[in-house]
Amino acid sequence: QLCGWMMIHCRDLAMSSVAAHASAPGDFSAETRDRLCEVAVGFPVAFMLHVWGPAQSDRRADLFESMCYNIFDAPTMELLSSAAHRPLAMVEHAQAVLASQFLSGSARDNVAMAQLYASLLHSAKGLGQPLGGCERIQGTPLPYAFVVHLRSFLLLVLCGIPVVYACDWRWATIPLSLLVAFGLLGIEAASVECERPFSPTPTKNDHDVEKFCGVLSREVTEMLERAAASTASAEAARLST
Repeated sequence: QLCGWMMIHCRDLAMSSVAAHASAPGDFSAETRDRLCEVAVGFPVAFMLHVWGPAQSDRRADLFESMCYNIFDAPTMELLSSAAHRPLAMVEHAQAVLASQFLSGSARDNVAMAQLYASLLHSAKGLGQPLGGCERIQGTPLPYAFVVHLRSFLLLVLCGIPVVYACDWRWATIPLSLLVAFGLLGIEAASVECERPFSPTPTKNDHDVEKFCGVLSREVTEMLERAAASTASAEAARLST
């Protein structure tokens, strides 16, 4: 659900900026639109590398630069790559872009632009909610005392079953003990697997955040292509009249 909220806010940020420039190019610049679309594409990448955990900390900057190649300009890429908390730096960058667009000049006195600013700012700030939620999940393992008690009790049960039931089960004790052990150890292994749902090598039990990054990148690219085609069509129609 948290990853779904991330995708919703990234889509809202891109769709609203594309629509705003298409309807009011004089009030909402193409540069602002492009920068917000860059954030919509780059934030999931920064989010993914962040929730993968400390094992990827030494390679995060290189991975981020390679995955976001040709998305950001050189100064922005340098700023984001050097950030210790890259997703938060991305949210700050989006808010700075919005502030430079709406909090200067005549845009401050335009009611429609004020409403658009509030909507885009809500989408930008909303990216922090799934980020914080996933950080809490990734950083909150099962209590150590609970794990030790559970595994100790499990070991005693599995060792005691053959002793207690050997007289009743006879030769069936071996396969039945193995069956019980398979079931109980499988439950314990599943709890460990679900404890951390983010991994750089995702299994069927992990969230494939890299897939979400690809989906958002394709969607934002299609939005910009449709906007460019619509602008070209309107310009051709204007010249033909």
